[in-house]
Amino acid sequence: MTMNVEVIGLVEDVNVNNQIIKARIDTGAKYCSIAKELVEILNLKSMNKMIIIRSSNGTEKRKMVKGLVQLAKEDVEAQFTVADRSEMTYKMLIGQDVLKQGFVIDPKK
Repeated sequence: MTMNVEVIGLVEDVNVNNQIIKARIDTGAKYCSIAKELVEILNLKSMNKMIIIRSSNGTEKRKMVKGLVQLAKEDVEAQFTVADRSEMTYKMLIGQDVLKQGFVIDPKK
């Protein structure tokens, strides 16, 4: 079985419901993350699930949402933890759960 591999950079435009969001690619993050203010704007669906996330800021319980996203012209189902990203440069973070679906990161891209 061959798998298409898409090469992406450290920051990529992600299309979610015809809205382009600039996202940080993070191989160290297990899950994708999205700013809470974007959930309704992008019409992401609640998974009725909470998970505990460990980060450099400690641990916190976060709500999970899901939606179809387009990254490097590939459509993938993504699950996001909802976070306060108001102090972050990027309102969306793409983590390992999406990256393992056929993406390779080239930091020079």
